[in-house]
This record gives sequence, C-alpha cells and structure tokens, in this order.
Amino acid sequence: MVKYINVNKESLPVSISYYALQKLKEETGKAIGDWDENDISFLEPLFFFALQAGFRADKKIFEIKREDIIFMLDECWLDFSALITDFFTEIATGDQKKVKK
Repeated sequence: MVKYINVNKESLPVSISYYALQKLKEETGKAIGDWDENDISFLEPLFFFALQAGFRADKKIFEIKREDIIFMLDECWLDFSALITDFFTEIATGDQKKVKK
C-alpha cells in the first residue's frame, strides 16, 4: 500500500509495508504489539523506512538523509500518525480495496 504525504510542499510516497515494519523491529527491538501510545520514539524510524518502501514501490530513487527525517516529521507527524492508524484499521477490518490504494 502506497499513500502520499506532503512534506515541504512535496508529495512523497509512503508505504507501511512488511519491509518498513521489519526494519523498525530490527532497529528498535519493538514489534507492533510493543508500541505504547505514549511513546512516539518509533515514529522517526518508521517514517524513514516507510519512505524507503514507498519510493521503492514508486520506482523512485531514495536520496533522503536519515538526519533530515526528524525535521521532515516535524512538518507532517500528525498526518503520518493518521496514516498509521488508517493502515492498521484497514488491515484489521479486512478492507483490501482500501489497503491496495
């Protein structure tokens, strides 16, 4: 599933994919069920890996530096948080039409 998020007036592809979730677990040691609603530390690495996956799915070259992610997330973290919620809601409800957008 690739969705788009606006950062610096640019629409960027984002995919909360198996790749993104696996890379997040490798880096943080936290699986999906380990996330705490009061802990936002997973957002930065998940955003980075979701961007990588989105660029790959769109067949675009990914040239964003990891150190820039935190500043990019400052601009879109509410939208990205909503995208995470939408993704898991679509998976939980089995709405495959929405998942394949």
